[in-house]
Amino acid sequence: VYKYLETTIKEIATLFPSPYLHIGGDESFDAGLEKSKIQAIQLGGLANLHSTHYKRVYAMCKKYNKQVMMYGDM
Repeated sequence: VYKYLETTIKEIATLFPSPYLHIGGDESFDAGLEKSKIQAIQLGGLANLHSTHYKRVYAMCKKYNKQVMMYGDM
């Protein structure tokens, strides 16, 4: 999924001159379940799973000089 995100973020950053990129994050209700359950446990819980993911996405956005925005409840 990170290869896809990297490609998509690069494409969006190239197409849109705005310094901002909204990464959403509001549809992650199933994080820590199914396939990501083991990773959530290894990282010490759901909050750490989210944090690890969003930090990785943030780093991708910063590579393309984008200021990250996301929903306030995240």
